Amino acid sequence: MTQAVRTRLVDWLVCVAVTLVGGLFLFVGVLGPLGTNRETDRTAPLLVGGVLFAIGLWGLRSCVRNRHAEPLHPAQLAAAWNDPKRVLLATILCSVAMYGAVLSAMLHPDSMPTSVKVFGERPLGMPLRLFVALFFTLLSVPIPVGAWHSYRILFRAASEGRGFSKQEIIMSLLRTPSSHPELRRSRRIVLGVGSFYLALMFGWIAYAAARGI
Repeated sequence: MTQAVRTRLVDWLVCVAVTLVGGLFLFVGVLGPLGTNRETDRTAPLLVGGVLFAIGLWGLRSCVRNRHAEPLHPAQLAAAWNDPKRVLLATILCSVAMYGAVLSAMLHPDSMPTSVKVFGERPLGMPLRLFVALFFTLLSVPIPVGAWHSYRILFRAASEGRGFSKQEIIMSLLRTPSSHPELRRSRRIVLGVGSFYLALMFGWIAYAAARGI
């Protein structure tokens, strides 16, 4: 079984920060009622806060559990980074956070007028919010696929000593598969998913400009 990585100070700081931000969103959310009034609706802060707070608590739990773990040797550390469970967990957390944050923004009352212009009052005979949620869920299917393959590459790079700065992430995604043939398919999938959402973004911009939205 792969040993746990010993908790570092930066792990504590990140987890505490995420928990506090999530708690702040939840606090804002409980100050107002749920509903369709744009001035008082708190659905989005509750959703975003709930996701962040849950991730933060899970991180703090891991920090407490691993605070006395023995320091790992380089080979053990590399094995820990490449653990499939770590890749799967990172994929789930990333996908849920992205999905929850964007969906809560799309379902916020401030976004509903735009949705009405695009889809109509009752698209396909369904309530607008239900249709938007289903439509966005369909568009979100590639997110976990792209995230899983991205983390396969990034964690392999981390096992070789690379970090997670913006520049290092880009370089890892582009260069790491070149020295690991089993990751080349993952790189193609990541680039494909990224291209899909980039095309979707530019398509929406063009559509909104043409419709005057």
